[in-house]
Formats: sequence, structure tokens, C-alpha cells
Amino acid sequence: MSQSPRGPHAARGPQLTRGPLPAAIYWRRRLVALGAVIALVAVVVVPIRLVTGGGADEQAQVALAGTDQGSTAAAATSDSPTAESTAQTTKKQKKQKPTQPALPEPQGSCAPEDVVVRPKVTDAVAGRAVTVTLRLRTRLAEACTWELSRSSFTWKLTSGSDEIWTSRECPRAVPSRELVVRRDTVARTELTWGGRRSDADCSRLTDWALPGWYHVTVSALAGEPRSSQFELRAPAPATITASPEPRKKTGQKSKTKAKKNRG
Repeated sequence: MSQSPRGPHAARGPQLTRGPLPAAIYWRRRLVALGAVIALVAVVVVPIRLVTGGGADEQAQVALAGTDQGSTAAAATSDSPTAESTAQTTKKQKKQKPTQPALPEPQGSCAPEDVVVRPKVTDAVAGRAVTVTLRLRTRLAEACTWELSRSSFTWKLTSGSDEIWTSRECPRAVPSRELVVRRDTVARTELTWGGRRSDADCSRLTDWALPGWYHVTVSALAGEPRSSQFELRAPAPATITASPEPRKKTGQKSKTKAKKNRG
């Protein structure tokens, strides 16, 4: 049997051909490819962000959150009772007056010439006793003791050239007192004038001093005399209030009229 030769031009079987696909298929393929790319990027980027601890935005958000918490805590602290009590304590300390320094202690007796005495009289009224206030200070010594007595102190009252009263005639008007006298602080003590003239016996039968202007002069031993003027005012006149007459009752008035008619 003869066989047909097989060459390049030999007959071939029928061939299958494929036409163009629908457009939807191409879009699906594109979406699948894009999803694969996104997944690959996510697989690479996410671990890197986890390792580096987040970006600057997250750190800024954490910092802002911490600031808000700190502000809230500070506000809570300022509104707490402890803060209020501290504020009240501060106000009380501002209102308190500053403490005065301690006065110096006396160092021995005062030198007679170092003591300065000034008199002052207020609210003097004729016909009654008058109070004379002595104000004492030292010139040099910071603090010392001074003995007020008849031998270290004299005082008198005058009106012009008229000597009204003097402690030379009434020495008992000078009490014996030990006083602490300081240079920077005024010491005070009081004397009493009976309001009458004095005589050699310092009797109580002399006349009252009349209202007017007077001078009181004081002198410490070895010190300079100091005087002060004051007014001896007239006493206020006594106010006499007339007591109302008792009212008579109606029955008593009718009886009185009847008696008058009978008479």
C-alpha cells in the first residue's frame, strides 16, 4: 500500500479560533490586579509602622491627650478644699498686722539730765479735779529706769504772772513711782490737780480756780522745764426739769366744786 507523503503542506485538522471577550471580564481582571497590589503594599507597610511606633500625628494626639488630662487634674486641684483653705490662709496672713519688735529692757538708772518730761491736759473743767498726763522720753539712753518723786520732780500751774498752784506747797501731789523710760517709745504717767489754789499748808479751804487759760509747767531734776497751755472750761449749767403736777380725777373735781358751792 502506498502511503501519502507527510510534508509541510500536508492537510491539518480543523483549528479553533476565539473571538474578543466582553468588557466586564476585562474590568474584573483589572480590579483583581489592583487588589493584589494594595494587599502587597499593606503587607509591607503595616509591619513597618508597628515597629516604628506610629507617626507624628499619633504622638501629637497622645501629647494633646496628656495635656488635657493635666489641665483637668490642675483644675480639680485648684477647686479642691485644700486649695480653698490655702487661699483663705493667705488672705488672713495679709490682713494680720505686722508684729511689733520687742521693747528694749532698761539698763540701769537714767541720768537726770537725760530725761525729758512734757505735760498735757485735756478736758479740764472748773470746780473739779484735773488730770495732767506726763510723757517721758530719754535723749541718749535706749532704755533706763527713772524714779518719779518729790526730790526729782516739781510742777506748777500759772495764769499769766499769777501762780495758782505749786507742788512746793503740795508735795504730796507728786507720787513715788519707778518708770521705764525709752528713747524711741513714749512712757506715760498721770498726776492730779485738785482744781483749787494752793497755800503754804496745802489746805482744802482755798478758792477754786476760775475758768480761763492756764499753763502747767513741769521740771525734772537737772532737766529743762517744759510747759503746756490748756483751757479750764466752765461747767455746764445744771438742767432743772419741772415735774408735772398730778392730774385730779373727775370725782375729786366734782367734790371740790360741791364744797365751794356749800361754802
